[in-house]
Amino acid sequence: TGGLALSPMASMLTPSPIPGDSGDVNSLVREVALQTAPISQLAERVPKCGGSDDFRILCSTLKSRMKQVREADSVPLAEAMVSAMRMYLGHDRCADRCKPLVDLLEEFCASRDCLRPLDSSLLRGLLREQLRNLHDSKWTLQLEGGTQLLRTINLSCVMLLNNIPRSNAMSLLLQLGTEESEVIASSLVVKCLRKVAKGLGTHRDLEAEVAAVLQAMGAWLRRAQPRLSSLLGVIRESTSSVAARSLVDAAVCALLEGVREVVDLAQQTRLEQATAWAEKLRPEERKLLQACQPPIGVAAAPATDKENVPIEIPCKNEAAAAATGTIAKPPLAPSSPTPAQSATARA
Repeated sequence: TGGLALSPMASMLTPSPIPGDSGDVNSLVREVALQTAPISQLAERVPKCGGSDDFRILCSTLKSRMKQVREADSVPLAEAMVSAMRMYLGHDRCADRCKPLVDLLEEFCASRDCLRPLDSSLLRGLLREQLRNLHDSKWTLQLEGGTQLLRTINLSCVMLLNNIPRSNAMSLLLQLGTEESEVIASSLVVKCLRKVAKGLGTHRDLEAEVAAVLQAMGAWLRRAQPRLSSLLGVIRESTSSVAARSLVDAAVCALLEGVREVVDLAQQTRLEQATAWAEKLRPEERKLLQACQPPIGVAAAPATDKENVPIEIPCKNEAAAAATGTIAKPPLAPSSPTPAQSATARA
């Protein structure tokens, strides 16, 4: 009494010395405490941990216990990682915290069970930080092992996009590409969109997945249509290019090309379903798809910019995925227009 007692969490990371005993015993006490503490309590310490060694131990413990994460633990752990990424990644004097944090992020994103309880806001927060650091990665050049660190961020992004429903991944990418264009290049978002879309057609319930993907494309078109229509002016089949008036204008124009490619792939996968969807769009939305260059049914030339972009969506063997590199081959171009182009032209 009369003294300041350490909190339970502080005691786990900085245990009191045991009189007449060795440091090995103290380490063992701390290890037992970390391995038995509730994961949600450990997660709360991630953005608040004082010492770098304690931070490394904490992240390592959480990583090793990832299979024990319950649904109730996922949300506080994701919130803690988003906060920590904003605090540490890319900031001076935080280099020693980057690798433990990114390793923890990779382990978290590899688990569908960890990602499943997260709402769109938390998923967006994780994806934003991943894409932001893939886009602006110069800070990793200053770190020992920075190249491997960037690859780990890259792989964590791949696994996040792969382990949530495809339509959700596309919606998040389009939201970030539109609303966060100051920190995430639209060309990077479009590349990610292409990677996610390449798996379309492999789902066991193909009709439902195509419907969900097209719904996501339609939702973005409805949000972006007023801005795009004002940029494109009077849309004709011969429309070629439009000068963007702002960074957001440039972003939505680039994203429109990505949306067109997704719709184009949906047409190749489920022709009648995609055509019926296109016919239900508002006339101004159909005009936006019709005005894309090149026309629907002809794939655009691959971009030549050099941003870091998530690799191919990995197979179940994540080790094989990690070894595939960082830039995927561009998608193959279909040879001719599809029936949905005729549907948009008739509208």
